[in-house]
Amino acid sequence: MRRGVWSGCRRVSSGPITARPSRSKRFAVSFLQACVGREAWPAACASKGESTSSGSSSTPRIFSPARWRPETGASNWRSTGREELRVPRLEFRSAEIQLSAQGSARPLGEDDSFVEVHVATPFLPLAAARKYLPLKALDAPLLEYFVKSMSQGELKLTKAGVSGPLSDIRRPFEPGSESNLWLDAELKDGGGSPPGDRYLPFQGVSGRVVLDKGVLYYRNFKGTYGRSRLTEVEGAQRGIGSGRKSLDLRIKGEVDLAQLREQLKAGWMPAPKAGAFLQELAGKGRLNLRLRAGPAGPPQFTGQLAVDNARVRAGDVSLAQVKGDLVFSPKEIRAEKLTALLGGSPVLVRVILSNYQSDRAAFDLTVDSSGVKAGEALRPFLSTGSPQGPGMVRGRIQYRGPLADGAERSLSGALELIGVEMPFPFFRQPLREVRGRVLFDAGGFELQGMRAQLADYPFDFSGRWKYAEKPGLTFALNFPEMDIAYLLPQDGRSDQDWYDRFQAKGRIRIGKGRFEGFEFSELNTDLTLDKRTWRLENFSARSLGGTVQGAGRFSDDAAGLAFSIEPRVQGVPLDGFLKWFDMGTREIAGRIHLTGKLESRGATGAERKRNLTGNFQLEIRDGLARRLELLVRILNVMDLTRWFSFQLPDLTQKGIRFRSVTGDFKVENGVYVTENLVVDSDDISITGAGQVDGPNEKIDAIIALRPFPRLGSVVSYIPLIGPGIAGIKDTVMVASFHVQGPVGDATITPAPLSTLSEFFFGALKIPQKLIPIPGTGKK
Repeated sequence: MRRGVWSGCRRVSSGPITARPSRSKRFAVSFLQACVGREAWPAACASKGESTSSGSSSTPRIFSPARWRPETGASNWRSTGREELRVPRLEFRSAEIQLSAQGSARPLGEDDSFVEVHVATPFLPLAAARKYLPLKALDAPLLEYFVKSMSQGELKLTKAGVSGPLSDIRRPFEPGSESNLWLDAELKDGGGSPPGDRYLPFQGVSGRVVLDKGVLYYRNFKGTYGRSRLTEVEGAQRGIGSGRKSLDLRIKGEVDLAQLREQLKAGWMPAPKAGAFLQELAGKGRLNLRLRAGPAGPPQFTGQLAVDNARVRAGDVSLAQVKGDLVFSPKEIRAEKLTALLGGSPVLVRVILSNYQSDRAAFDLTVDSSGVKAGEALRPFLSTGSPQGPGMVRGRIQYRGPLADGAERSLSGALELIGVEMPFPFFRQPLREVRGRVLFDAGGFELQGMRAQLADYPFDFSGRWKYAEKPGLTFALNFPEMDIAYLLPQDGRSDQDWYDRFQAKGRIRIGKGRFEGFEFSELNTDLTLDKRTWRLENFSARSLGGTVQGAGRFSDDAAGLAFSIEPRVQGVPLDGFLKWFDMGTREIAGRIHLTGKLESRGATGAERKRNLTGNFQLEIRDGLARRLELLVRILNVMDLTRWFSFQLPDLTQKGIRFRSVTGDFKVENGVYVTENLVVDSDDISITGAGQVDGPNEKIDAIIALRPFPRLGSVVSYIPLIGPGIAGIKDTVMVASFHVQGPVGDATITPAPLSTLSEFFFGALKIPQKLIPIPGTGKK
């Protein structure tokens, strides 16, 4: 074949390029198409009916399909027959883009011709330039997604090219062709909004994309995503076109945590459940992320997020000025040492979030503090109280469990309370100045060395509460001084369900105290609290110089307080004893001894007085009856001066001393009934039977008297002096009366001696047979 040389130079403007036809020319057309795309030159260099179809099979589809209509262009090339075609310069301009290219091919017209093409562009509008980018061919979904999402920015091809046998260039992204294609593109000021509302807008994006030996590199990328700023994005994608591509990406920047939480909630990023768990996340964080994606399996990543002055709120816990590092991977997010402020006090936080991309997501949170304001620290534990409440709390808590199910979470820790105020609905007043240690876990809690004040009464407390045991609470309670009314619930509201279920058992000691009218000291008792019922066992106390022992039961409900007591009272002053039941007297003094059982119910003391029921045995020893108006009136009726020269003590001044007052009583709705009341005295003996209506202060009784019982003689006959009176002058006398009406103004009438039982005569130490009783046929 004849060797020849073909060369040319051509400048075009607003039209297709034409040249003299030759075989070399047809290869040149394929070459130009390789430079800028097959569709760019639909009729280039064609004449005399010659088409370019003959070169179509040799044209690789490197760039994206687009129809390029040149406006201006310039080119020169040189061909040396079939040996080589060189294009030292090709300039191309259109309404959208401009480029320059150079290249060569040798030998010409052969399938194994070696082709080399270099293309470069100035900065071009991204919206136009992306039409001609081989995005699909690069098989880089991340790059393709962001480029298509951008509506702003400029792109420059610093260099791009292809080299190699023409048969390989036809398949530029097949395995083994990695070295045939290269690219170095620069993006600046890119920006746009991804479709939909799940993603945030990005802007100011700049960086380089380099394709070298089949590896796609991302270099020096930076920009903003929402309010987050990415300062360095570097990475590489390998295996393009092989079907086994992999991505290795490193990202650094400053993240806006509030927008990060929204992205978590929306599910755009992993851990949507974690995003829902956080009620607030705000501030900035420095991100360092390594992302790897292989041909199989989910993407893998590791990273670190350094937060500074962040704010976090989860449930009732709010943290401010959070500082520290979080490390994360697909399996967990971990922070070993986060410092923060809880209620203005420093804390150290450790948190682990595991399996956060699955339904089995779980968390493990530990908080340590040398001192936090009590109102903030105890907010998760108490339903009432103020964050500004007094006192401090220090120690450690650990909260762990699944994110999805709060019922399976557990809380444990050890806390020391210092001067804390704790408002409990159970008590009428809050506990103040609470000090001591609290240990707790999933099974219960333990109180160690607790001290506090209730209504200004200090006390010591220790105990243990196990949730699965009955009773749940066992305790020891010590009050130096206490009014028991403050220990009882503040009301009987039916919505206090916890009180209906609460069970406790322990030991109580009170050095000095009271309950309504009951004043006592050295109280010791075992207490069992079971569903609003307080049971006292092994009860002992001192009261007003005497002792009180026994057992009792107190029930607190919507109807008021109900009690049932079995007292053993010894040596308690009578007036003090009567005050226990909201009663009192100034007319009789002495020390009472009592055993029995009494029950009552009511919302007030007066109501409980009306409802009092039971029985008891009474003895009052070594006492004094003073200003007994009822007895004075009876003695006046008797006119003892006619029968005795002795003078009775002045009842309005000195009163009558007695050795004892005894009797058995039954009580029914506040009415006291006795059949054997006896007053044993050297001045006068009294016996009686009847009832006293305590709530209405009325009396209905038969009373018999024997003045000066220390005087006596052996007689065989005691004449009947008048109705209800019998006696012998200066010796023996007996009288009986019916007392009825208000206690303070009762009606006194003589009662026939025939109405008296043998008990009366026996108590007065007078044989009944010595008195002639009318109608009996006896003297």
